[in-house]
Amino acid sequence: MCILYLNLNMPTPATEELKSESLQLLHAYQQCPKGDLGCSLRNRLVQLNLGLVRKEAHRWLTLHRKLR
Repeated sequence: MCILYLNLNMPTPATEELKSESLQLLHAYQQCPKGDLGCSLRNRLVQLNLGLVRKEAHRWLTLHRKLR
């Protein structure tokens, strides 16, 4: 089981650097999605893209509530 740790005080890189690092991490995660390495890669992706993660989570929760 992977536990997700977020460091909210971590500075975010410039937009192009963020896109580049995210793409590299996604590619690495595709190669190794399981185990400790996969967990670390996924956690880093979430840290880098926390705003997007929150936005998508809110969108899915809203959608789910509408479907009830």
